[in-house]
Amino acid sequence: AWHDPAFAALRLCGFGAMQRSRSLRAAEHLAAKLGWTGPGDGRRFRLGFAIGALGRKSRWQEGLSLFASALHADMQEADIVALNATASACARGQAAEAALQLLRTAGTQRLDPDVVTYSAAMSAHEQAQLWESALALFAEVLLASSAAGNC
Repeated sequence: AWHDPAFAALRLCGFGAMQRSRSLRAAEHLAAKLGWTGPGDGRRFRLGFAIGALGRKSRWQEGLSLFASALHADMQEADIVALNATASACARGQAAEAALQLLRTAGTQRLDPDVVTYSAAMSAHEQAQLWESALALFAEVLLASSAAGNC
């Protein structure tokens, strides 16, 4: 069910609405009713979703702590989806330093920050009005992309 078109539509519409309404329980209920939990065993889906919900409730510190605990315990749930949800939570909270530290720490772990991670870190710096730092991160992405032949 995870890859079918009906799920894709539901994910874009239904889950997006539930996330915006901060209703994690409603999303989990709907997922159970449909008989799926997401890729793999679903724990990764739930960790990223939970961290995202915390970020939308201006509780980015709790999301960061949740991700750090999962990463420290070397849990599979601490994947790129959860990393990006955590970086986005930091951006919502204008926590530029936390977003930057998350970006740097993830790079030393088994996770490789992607364009979403960098974008969230830049957004955190922008919202904190740290323009030079945001531009430095942007330059870092451009240099990495050029080195990889992606430009």
